[in-house]
Amino acid sequence: MHVYLCDRNLVEKGEETIRRFAAEYAQDMNMGHLQNALETAQIARNPAGKPYFSNIPEIHFSPSHSGIVWGCAYDLSPLGFDLEDRNRLELKLASDESKRQQRWLKIARRFFSAEEYEYVKAGGEEAFFRIWVRKEAYVKYQGTGLLTAAGRIRMVADGELLADLSHAYVEELVLSNGLIGAYCSAEKRTIDRVIDCRESRNKENRYTDIKDN
Repeated sequence: MHVYLCDRNLVEKGEETIRRFAAEYAQDMNMGHLQNALETAQIARNPAGKPYFSNIPEIHFSPSHSGIVWGCAYDLSPLGFDLEDRNRLELKLASDESKRQQRWLKIARRFFSAEEYEYVKAGGEEAFFRIWVRKEAYVKYQGTGLLTAAGRIRMVADGELLADLSHAYVEELVLSNGLIGAYCSAEKRTIDRVIDCRESRNKENRYTDIKDN
């Protein structure tokens, strides 16, 4: 699995960006025969809005955005991917710490299970986001488009975050400071590379190879 990050304001046409990164991914995966086809690949959507290449089933992708950051994950198997930029929320709500905590607890009470809610109460904002991105990734993997349905999928048991679900696998992704992400797939996947194309990143550090996942 490869994850690409870029500045959201530079993604004027999302489908073109998806195709461009897909072609780069295909090259890295020794699937160069798909590169020409990816330049004009048709992106369709299921009834809930999940995008996919209608004429190139070999490559799967899942886009996400938060604040000024846009990202997309690519793999050879179906997946869901989500990221959140905590920096934007910290700036927006920095004036009142108690209001920030109440915001996360209110959302957790609405969408999370009782055990997940207790996990957020104990762990605060970081705990909230670690559950949130997992649920969003799960919803995108399932292609339902309904976060409310994800509330029935437990991400916490005995006070610990779950990875192996009954019919899927969800895992947190190492991205960069302030960004938290997760993917969901049928089984555990290898995250080979995070490619950060944001202007704020030094070009020499564009590639981050993940060796231990």
